[in-house]
Amino acid sequence: MDVLSGISFAGGLALFLYGMRIMGDALKRCSSGTLQRAIEKVTNNNFKSFLMGLFVTAMIQSSTATIVITSGLVGAGIISLHQSLGIILGANVGTTITGQIIRILDISSTGGFSIATLFQPFCLASITATIGIIIIMNCKSKSSSTIGDILLGFAILFMGLVNITNSVAGLSESTAFAGYFAEIARYPILGFLSGLVVCAIIQSSSATVGILQALSITGRLTFVAIYPILLGIFMGDCIKTAFFCGVNARADAKRTGIIHVIFNIFQAILILVVVYIAKKLGYLDNIWTAKMNSSAIANTNTILKLFGAIVLLPCCNYFERLSRIIIKDDPETMFLNKVLNRLDTKLFVSPVLALSAVNSILTEMSSVLKDCFEKSMNALLTLQIDKDTKKFLSAVENNVDAVTDNAQIYLMKLSTKARESGDSKLISYYENCAAEYERAFDAAYEIFEYAMEMQERDIVFSNYAIKELRVLQEAVGQIIDYTQKAFLQRTFTAARYIEPLEQVIDAMTETVNQNHMQRLTDGECTNTAGFFFFNVLRQIEVLSDKCSNIGVFIISYNNSAIARTHHEYLRKLHKYGDTVFDEEYKKHFEHFMPKLELASQNGAGNQQKLFDEQLN
Repeated sequence: MDVLSGISFAGGLALFLYGMRIMGDALKRCSSGTLQRAIEKVTNNNFKSFLMGLFVTAMIQSSTATIVITSGLVGAGIISLHQSLGIILGANVGTTITGQIIRILDISSTGGFSIATLFQPFCLASITATIGIIIIMNCKSKSSSTIGDILLGFAILFMGLVNITNSVAGLSESTAFAGYFAEIARYPILGFLSGLVVCAIIQSSSATVGILQALSITGRLTFVAIYPILLGIFMGDCIKTAFFCGVNARADAKRTGIIHVIFNIFQAILILVVVYIAKKLGYLDNIWTAKMNSSAIANTNTILKLFGAIVLLPCCNYFERLSRIIIKDDPETMFLNKVLNRLDTKLFVSPVLALSAVNSILTEMSSVLKDCFEKSMNALLTLQIDKDTKKFLSAVENNVDAVTDNAQIYLMKLSTKARESGDSKLISYYENCAAEYERAFDAAYEIFEYAMEMQERDIVFSNYAIKELRVLQEAVGQIIDYTQKAFLQRTFTAARYIEPLEQVIDAMTETVNQNHMQRLTDGECTNTAGFFFFNVLRQIEVLSDKCSNIGVFIISYNNSAIARTHHEYLRKLHKYGDTVFDEEYKKHFEHFMPKLELASQNGAGNQQKLFDEQLN
């Protein structure tokens, strides 16, 4: 193999890898919907997951992409580690489809033109390249452009393969080349290491098998030399995948990559044992030293991987247990700190899945909000602040801002990937909701800070104030419940119940504010306690307003006309109302206002005695 042949080989390999990348990226774009629907159908049935992994990998032409995406889904909590097991094994088999495509090289025609001639690599590459470039230049739609990219990538891949094949043709006469494969036959470890190193360098098992298929033109490749190289390729591919899965990932996502490595180790051992026994029993005598062509290599690759997957599929649960021994669980931390790991950029390949991860985080935030508010109000009204409550609320405060910032950055990055996917509207909706939830948490924590300061300074509210705040606490707790339900359903029907209650809360805070002003005027309240009371009322109003804003965003998401003029929508709703608004407003007003009037009446208790002492 001279210098020119080496240059031709390198150029052919470059074209092959570039063509595979173009074709793979285009296949991913056109199959993202398929991928999404397939992921949604994942069950705890490993066989179904296996078929899904096989199908998706065959569609996108990359086992690494499938497993890395799966790792991202596990990290995001969309699927469990257990559900990913079958997908990993299926992806291992699905990647052999590239070798089956390359075996077209073995189709030959015998003189003159025939249909078979059209399937010769150079002819097939020329035809697909011509069709692909015509589609790209003349069709303006996104789907047509994607089809053109697939055809063009396919053509470049085959042109590269032709280059590689032509460049190694001279090796058939090379004694050194023949000697190397003779050594591999004697020492299989050399073949194993060759496959592993080459696959690790070029970062593609499909391309490495393709090179092996191209080398088959020399007539020097035999089964005894080929199978250890294939085992090395299996390991080289899975080690690279494990690395990608482990970068900035949570424990279960890392385990996805480790399971791929464990599976391939056991697969290699299984194949070695079976080949050894079959050779000893004489079952492989006919093919042991037989020359392998491109088709034989493709079939051997597929059969070995399919055999390993079928035999080891029942052992998936043991692989999962072993991965948990190797990768220890994350240390116990607050959930809001852990959810940051769900924002995995690996999910950008399917914006729907990435948005699902953001939705899961905001859903958790909505469920934690009420707990924060209730703990803050109870601390304020009893001035009994235990260590657990302080630790919980402090952890939430420290993490909510980080979670929100990361979610918004994640959505900003995703927006550049999703411009053409129709998800921009949902991205904007989540950005707005994330900002409102952050401010709602800030309001809840402000109330807790007032509670800590009042405890430190021995300041207490009168019994009147406490009873009024208890009524407000109930109303705000209910509007948080409405908001959480509406966010989960994301429907106009669920969201329209928020605004009537928000208006009642506004009326309540105004009434309470006037009552307290009167108490200050009558000397029934201290100025210091009044300062804290008015500030708490302000934070209650803020929290209620944030729930209202989220409700409006949900309504706007469902009605594009309202989205453009939501301030006008609220103005008209407050002025003129509608049937649902009027009925809900009346229901809440008649429920809470009498309670508030009762709370304003004089009462007795330890809290009132403490307040009277302060007043005197």
